[in-house]
Amino acid sequence: MASFEPGRCYACQRQYRSKVGTFERNGRCRSCGAPICTVCWKEGRVECAEHDRKIPVADLVEPEPPPPPVVVPAGAVGRTAARDLEGSFITRVERLVLGAAAVHHPVEDRFYDNVEATRAFTVLDTGAEDVKRLLRDARVPAPGAVFRELPLDKAFVCEVGARDFFGRKIPKVAVAAVALSPLEELVRVGYASRPMSAEDLLAAVRELALSPDVFYYVAGFSTTGWTPDSRRLLGNGPNWVAGLVERDAYGWRFHPAEDPRWREGRAFFLLDSPEERVGAVARYVADHVFELLMDQLSEVRVAEGTGVDAATVNQAFEELCRKDRFLRRVVADGRARLVRTY
Repeated sequence: MASFEPGRCYACQRQYRSKVGTFERNGRCRSCGAPICTVCWKEGRVECAEHDRKIPVADLVEPEPPPPPVVVPAGAVGRTAARDLEGSFITRVERLVLGAAAVHHPVEDRFYDNVEATRAFTVLDTGAEDVKRLLRDARVPAPGAVFRELPLDKAFVCEVGARDFFGRKIPKVAVAAVALSPLEELVRVGYASRPMSAEDLLAAVRELALSPDVFYYVAGFSTTGWTPDSRRLLGNGPNWVAGLVERDAYGWRFHPAEDPRWREGRAFFLLDSPEERVGAVARYVADHVFELLMDQLSEVRVAEGTGVDAATVNQAFEELCRKDRFLRRVVADGRARLVRTY
């Protein structure tokens, strides 16, 4: 029989100076007979620490196979691509909003300090329950693995305001960003090409349950793009203005519904960094060599093609000219063009 150290509980590893009242007569490990103290025995511990090796629940579950591969046709967006686009949109808006020193309230025409003491923000998975329901109803193989591949219609909401006499946060103005995807197609087929509509965005805004006492800047992004009439049909509310965000080969584009209340709020949805905007102009020039040779690359044309502001387009023109001695920026009638010389 194995020898054990006197006064030691082999379950909790305590060392007792006296055996009186500290050990049960039958308090021994059922595997090796090591003594177990009264405290551990009454807690139901019947094995010493060495033999009480519980198998994690995750190890008892049959590992789920990966989801079947999906071939995404041209022009469509797959599950993981939609999820990555959604994450990039929410992350970029969050970074811009939390990095701002203040948020302008267009009705009160004042700025509220954007600091932790007066700010509250959250990121919501507004489509998570719908995705679970669709996975269950469609009997999709490997539902857990598919769920991890899918976008979840995430929403970011940041409210900024002041504190009242009792120190409570009183929100006054907010920034909200909503990502949307055709979830049913992504669940059932594995890819989607159906664009979302202005009605889809307005329905998502209603789901956020906006407070009537707060003014909101709202932007929606669709991982599959927007219907052609969305920009025309998108409207604004009594205490909110809305806009659409798109992603194309040259970067992120923001199309706000016209309203003078947007003002400084536009900056929260200009998602490309200055370096990315300059890079977008360079890619556009590289993709339009014929127009360059025909002296048709004006600042207006490039700005419309990339969504980059005219000042940044001219900055990019100058950088391209410094790198290529055959390129030259010329100005005529107040408009700049990029031309190639020989």
